[in-house]
Amino acid sequence: MTPAVDLYRFILLKLIKVLFLKTEKIRSEGEKMDIDLLRDAIEASWGKDTCYPPLRDKWEHKHPSFGQCAVTALVVQDYRGGKIAYCIHAHHYWNKIGPEKTDLTIAQFGPETEICEDGTRSRKTLLDNANTDSRYRLLKAKVEKFLKIHARQGGPVSYKENPKTKASGIIAAIPQTGTCPNRCKDCFFQSGRSYLEPLSDNLPNMPSPEEARGRIIRVNDGNDSNVHRDLVLSMVEKYGYRDFFFNTAIPRDLEGFKVNGRMYPVVLTANPADMTDKNFYALDPVPRNLMFVRFRTNFWNRHLMQKCVEHYSERQIPVILTFMAYYEDVIPVQYKKNYVYRQRTLNSYWAITTAGWRKIMRGGKYFDPNNKWVYSCGKIEGELGTTACHRCGNCLREYFATQEKIRNL
Repeated sequence: MTPAVDLYRFILLKLIKVLFLKTEKIRSEGEKMDIDLLRDAIEASWGKDTCYPPLRDKWEHKHPSFGQCAVTALVVQDYRGGKIAYCIHAHHYWNKIGPEKTDLTIAQFGPETEICEDGTRSRKTLLDNANTDSRYRLLKAKVEKFLKIHARQGGPVSYKENPKTKASGIIAAIPQTGTCPNRCKDCFFQSGRSYLEPLSDNLPNMPSPEEARGRIIRVNDGNDSNVHRDLVLSMVEKYGYRDFFFNTAIPRDLEGFKVNGRMYPVVLTANPADMTDKNFYALDPVPRNLMFVRFRTNFWNRHLMQKCVEHYSERQIPVILTFMAYYEDVIPVQYKKNYVYRQRTLNSYWAITTAGWRKIMRGGKYFDPNNKWVYSCGKIEGELGTTACHRCGNCLREYFATQEKIRNL
């Protein structure tokens, strides 16, 4: 063997050793990742598009691990190292990391199925299959996106619950960053005084799947779900088949709010921003998934309120009257007696009195007080009531009513 060949072999072996050590270092570092976090990321990323093709027609949200074993084992290996084990009779892949068995897709099998270890499979063997390679790349991209958002939030412990929705069965989620481009005047989230300040540090503000368990997720009480809608829809995919609805002030393709092919309820703010005292969105026909319309209410837009109530009541869509509060004293002189400067949830505003609230809710010439489609946001407004959601129930009631309507389409 010539000296040149010897030198070539020496350099080649050195390169192989460096690459091997680098790979081992990456996987060793990956093993430090919390397995519960990785499980959350993977479970949030499963979908029909990552399912084994022959099984896709049987894939359901309530059984998300179905047909996901090969691509899941590959992703787990990326972050935890180890080997990919294979069970021949169940055609099932799982991970063996040292002496430990990690099987994130075992739930797809019943207790009668015995999973054994018939050997291992290399990444190359699995990824030589073009479809497996494609599904793996898709799942890995979704997991990376989940982990990136998680890291930005500082993990689930950094989620900040809206104090208004506490103990109500509703939990808020804001997928976007920055301020809402609708710029509705006197919006709590536009004021610089919200519980999420500074926004640059606390958005997106998304509860973990565990934090959202057993609650209805209200998507965008501080932004608009029709702004960067593709992002919004992709961000809520992690909640799988759980309950959520979308808030928007932009009446564009509301029936297009679908996640994994399933339509979800939408709440529309009827008179946002500069429309507050001038006009409202009178949709006709109404979208089939319209949960209710939210009308921003004060004493000087009651004639507009009357038209909105008439329009949507005729179409059997609930109208929730949300009573405006003003940080600056902009109350017309003739209505000042109906407002008082007081603290609401966190901050103080010029807000409606309980007597003023009762006067509007009596309807008078503006709507029939027996109109079953009109409700107040909150049980009782004013100094004798509370702005908290836990005694209201509008969202809970109308969410399930709308889901029944969607189910019967």
